[in-house]
Amino acid sequence: MNNLILKYLNIKLFNMDKKITEFNLLIETHNTKYANVCLLWKKYIDIKQKTFENHIELAIEKLKNIESLLECDISMENLLLLTMLRENPSDPI
Repeated sequence: MNNLILKYLNIKLFNMDKKITEFNLLIETHNTKYANVCLLWKKYIDIKQKTFENHIELAIEKLKNIESLLECDISMENLLLLTMLRENPSDPI
């Protein structure tokens, strides 16, 4: 992988780690006075984090097997359309 991309990813991961640390500190700081609000935020972030981890695992699995799934690349227009259909299956186009 390109060194520039690796540096970018390291910066992004470092920033996310800092935000998670700040979030956890704020939860601890305000948990006594605002227990319900903190619990709600904690559960919400936990759900989002698990969803993100599941998406990463799925992406890794698909990319490992991409050659058996696709013969060639898919156009950006088709990818966009497929994504829109997947994200909003009940919305009429």
